[in-house]
Amino acid sequence: MPVALSVLHQAGLNGVINGSGYASWSLDKDLSIRYSADLCSDLPGKVDLATEEYWMQGRHELVSRVLTAPDKLTFGTFKSSSAMQEVEEYLEAIHGTSTDPWGSFVNKSCGFHVHVARSRASPDSDEMLPLPVLQHLAYLLVQFEELITALHEPERRSRGDGDSLFVASNLMGLRRSEHLCRRIDELNLATAQKKIFSKDMTAQRLAKMMDTEFRAEDREGNSFSTGRLTRYKFVNFQRLTQTGEAKTIEFREHKGTVGFDEISHWVHFILSLVRAAERMAKDPTGPHSPMSPREHMSFRRQQAAKCTIRCAKLRDEFERLLELLEFDDETRWYWRLRFVQLNPAEVLQVEQDENGVERIAEDGRCPACAQDDEDRQMFADREQFSARPSSSGSAMSLGSSP
Repeated sequence: MPVALSVLHQAGLNGVINGSGYASWSLDKDLSIRYSADLCSDLPGKVDLATEEYWMQGRHELVSRVLTAPDKLTFGTFKSSSAMQEVEEYLEAIHGTSTDPWGSFVNKSCGFHVHVARSRASPDSDEMLPLPVLQHLAYLLVQFEELITALHEPERRSRGDGDSLFVASNLMGLRRSEHLCRRIDELNLATAQKKIFSKDMTAQRLAKMMDTEFRAEDREGNSFSTGRLTRYKFVNFQRLTQTGEAKTIEFREHKGTVGFDEISHWVHFILSLVRAAERMAKDPTGPHSPMSPREHMSFRRQQAAKCTIRCAKLRDEFERLLELLEFDDETRWYWRLRFVQLNPAEVLQVEQDENGVERIAEDGRCPACAQDDEDRQMFADREQFSARPSSSGSAMSLGSSP
């Protein structure tokens, strides 16, 4: 029996080597993982200079079986769910105790990938997320890609400049131009709306749009610009186009990790994003739709109007994302502090309260957003005042002469 598999069996856990179908946990060999150059640092307390030469390294990817998320998705409920408790058991097994002659670690060649699909109602049913949900998920990713990317380490933030081999932006197929010399942040949201919410959209077309990669030269070195599909994106839609594969959406951006708390937060973040897309797909209008009658709006405007309008100020846009995901206060603070830790030069700053607890410093809201709030409140007050009956029983009218 392979050593890696015996570790699981010794802990009373089931597993296979190089499994398929996600019916059971599997330890798959992965030659893209680099060996450790310093086991003493990667396994502190287990390995020292005197014993390092006796340790044998393996390159494995731990793959879970299909797990079901709870209906209630508060972080506390999710982390304590049977699915996540099972994840914790396997992580504890591969870590081992301080005296066990094995351990686990990750390095920058590793990634943490999460596949999402809907539960099958029957063995013959389709696990693919419904197309409207996929469309809203794609549009949310377009709106928030830069912000979500800022929640990850720099080496997982490809901007199309070749700085990361296995993750890249999903925005290539939605750019104004195919020219690689132009930055991705020139994206036109109106164009993205038209493409994503096109009436003749299919899952296959959406996958091609979100997974497009532009290459700058052919095999002979001739320069040109063309698109091809690749799974090496922040979010991989390519499985929607493949036969014989589970129709999942794969989130690939997170660094490799064997930390249970970090894994729990990221999986919860992903599922919350998908649930937000589900809510928008089911909502006939949405809280941010214009007041004009729905039948006078185009289909793509009906769908896009369910999202808030983007704000130029990072702090306000970040809060909009956390609100969209319906996080509780404790979960919001986790992601706020993570953002600050990974982006020390950004506008969000940490300060300590009277109890020495780190919090995001209040630096005021975006002036335009604050003015919008004031205008809405003024309009509401005016409406309330104008609705008050006068002594004669008629409504008062507020106005001014020209």
